[in-house]
Amino acid sequence: MPRTLRLLTLASSLLLGAVAFAQDYSLQDFISELQDDDRGDYPEWIAQLEELAYLNAHPIDINRATREDFRKIPLLTDRQIEDIHTYIFLNGSMRSLSELMAVESLDYSTRRCLSLFFYASDKLPEHKDTVNARNLLCRAEHELTARLDIPLYYREGYMHSPANGGYNGSPLYNRVQYRLQSMNHLLLGLSGEKDAGEPFRKPLGYDSYGGYFGLKDLKCLRTLIVGDYKLGFGEGLVVNNGFSLGKAYASTPSRGVRANNAADEYSYFRGAALALRLRNVETTVWVSCRSLDATLNSDGEAQTLITNGYHRTDTELSKKGNLKSLLAGADISWQAKGFQLGATGYYQHFSLPLAPGTVTYRAYYPRGDKFGVLGAHYGYGNRWFVFSGETAYSTERRGVGTVDKLVWTVSHSCKLTGLFRYYQKQYYSFYASSLSENSRVQNETGGMLKLDAQPLRNWTLLAYADFFRNPWPRYQMTHSSSGQDFLLSNEWRLNARHQLSARYQLKRKESRDEMVPNHRVRLGYTALPNSQLRMQSILNVHSVEGVAGVSVSQCVRYGFRRKGISVAAVLTYFHSPDYSTRVYVSEPALRGSCSISALYGNGMRFAATGVCTLWHGLLSVDAKLGCTLRFEGTEQGSAMQTVPGRWKNDIQVQVRISV
Repeated sequence: MPRTLRLLTLASSLLLGAVAFAQDYSLQDFISELQDDDRGDYPEWIAQLEELAYLNAHPIDINRATREDFRKIPLLTDRQIEDIHTYIFLNGSMRSLSELMAVESLDYSTRRCLSLFFYASDKLPEHKDTVNARNLLCRAEHELTARLDIPLYYREGYMHSPANGGYNGSPLYNRVQYRLQSMNHLLLGLSGEKDAGEPFRKPLGYDSYGGYFGLKDLKCLRTLIVGDYKLGFGEGLVVNNGFSLGKAYASTPSRGVRANNAADEYSYFRGAALALRLRNVETTVWVSCRSLDATLNSDGEAQTLITNGYHRTDTELSKKGNLKSLLAGADISWQAKGFQLGATGYYQHFSLPLAPGTVTYRAYYPRGDKFGVLGAHYGYGNRWFVFSGETAYSTERRGVGTVDKLVWTVSHSCKLTGLFRYYQKQYYSFYASSLSENSRVQNETGGMLKLDAQPLRNWTLLAYADFFRNPWPRYQMTHSSSGQDFLLSNEWRLNARHQLSARYQLKRKESRDEMVPNHRVRLGYTALPNSQLRMQSILNVHSVEGVAGVSVSQCVRYGFRRKGISVAAVLTYFHSPDYSTRVYVSEPALRGSCSISALYGNGMRFAATGVCTLWHGLLSVDAKLGCTLRFEGTEQGSAMQTVPGRWKNDIQVQVRISV
């Protein structure tokens, strides 16, 4: 214990003795609000957060933002996007994002979130530059980013030979990315990544590579991407391998074609996508051909698709690229006078038939090698009401799915959202990402009512009630199941420097044929003692059947008066009896990435990041230190991920050059 007390004293001194840079709202706060403990640290969820972090690290001037730029962030309806553009047109420009308060259709929460991804430039060009080859080359902005993660420990996998199930490569994580953008018309990106435990293999070097070339907003050409890209249309029921922010926002998924800048190795297309717009009609066509990881059965059929992207052991390497996918699709959308209507569809062929097995919960998983999905998305919006929805049909088992949403703006400070979803057990789309309780958009019926309100000027309220049912048995179930999810979240801005927040969630969901209630409480206090210091105290409680996991965090963001240097840190004490009562804590992360720690057991976690920007932004260096101390036990983790000892420390370094 004396060593623990010394650690507490040292960390507290670092947290409280520094001068800080105050920012009213950060990406870390946003991620904490989005955090869904059921998805936790799943690779697909982390990939979405990583892409949000990338957009946060590359904000867009709101005065130059196109509709496609706004649609990258799944926060705004088409009506809200139109209102922002109308305000900028009538006033010439926005000199500050505080002018968003004048856009009546935007509530407080939406305005605050937009500040993470947009900024308002006070220097606007007197005339628009001509788009030609010379200007595209001369106005090009280049960015080179290199990241290295160094664990100060060894996992069990590095202590065994590959023949005995050990890891083939070093424990270092490395990623290099090059990005070019010119006049918001020309895009180019290249990247290479090696996960911890993966080898540098000759002659390829990195385990995975990515890249794209793109053109945007050239007359009728909306977007052309050759390489790696992501798509989103309608409500995400047919295609959306981008964002789905969950129930707290219940927002329209990101739409359109965009380049893939995330480190995700699964949820993207590889090929070419073209979007054209003629008056009120936009047409998108795409084709994709890529290799997927899969586990094969004794008959040579693909039993399970692997989505985590790890290729560390001989077993994982044997699953790499086993399955080839060829896909072609199209979307056509019409929009005018508040109405929108469109159709989306794709056809996909696999090189091997899918055979998920005969286990009950997999009975309606997709089988065979040919699949098709066709859907229609529709909507209408005015000042007070926005209705949107999508209905789709999958050919493999002739399944139907639909999701419909109505948003009623009662007043400038009150908004009601009602959402209904019906996904037959026979319905399936490989690239669907719409609001659902489960990870798959399948086998679920549900209805949700959500309230966003600002009863008083300094009081923001969010509440929802969601009821859902799964007609076919899910994993670890022998019969149909149902559940409810209730959330109540409040924020009180006591004054310009002090804020309180409280959030309570009750989720009743069946597991192993029993109803299991989960209670989650999050209390927060934020203080801005001066213009350079931001401190936040957070209490998290997760209770399952009378057993509770608890964490207490002290967060500080600070920086020196010298421009270009900032630091953030968080110190957390956690006590959780087992993994089922684990608590998730959002931590400061390197720019362009996110960090969420799943904490259970009894111990402490300390994480700190520092950013130094030099030469007017031409060079920036980020670093992160993470330390975890378990008070009990002699190891952490399980199987090949086991870390011997009670300490688990690591360092991350990132260098970015921008020209």
